[in-house]
Amino acid sequence: MHQPLTLATLKGGAAIEAVDALLLDVWENVMDPNTKATAQRKVVLEVIFTPDKDREVGIVQIKPTAKLAPQAPIDAKVGFGRDENGLATAAEYGAFNPNQHLLPGTTEDAEENDERPEMETADNVTPLKRAQGAN
Repeated sequence: MHQPLTLATLKGGAAIEAVDALLLDVWENVMDPNTKATAQRKVVLEVIFTPDKDREVGIVQIKPTAKLAPQAPIDAKVGFGRDENGLATAAEYGAFNPNQHLLPGTTEDAEENDERPEMETADNVTPLKRAQGAN
């Protein structure tokens, strides 16, 4: 007697394994502070059956997909003007967000006052200033 074909037995449970993997993506997306917290997320398991003309064999296609919350928009209030040479310029209004990661060399006052701790660099990363000097 053969085992009945179920979602759990089809391709050794590959459909369930694929949905479980997508669920991990959903959990990560829910916890990502750069997404809208209340946005709906969706996991869909589509199972498509295509029998041959004799109805003796066919293909079952398993298509798991996930719709995650997109990156939330980032708003910045910017003032526009001209510098002392008449060139167009812009500056951002508002206080710096202390929870925001600073990229090296992105704020003049932090660079001048050296308020940021020295950043560690992984062995496989070339700092931008060093790479620019190499050209």
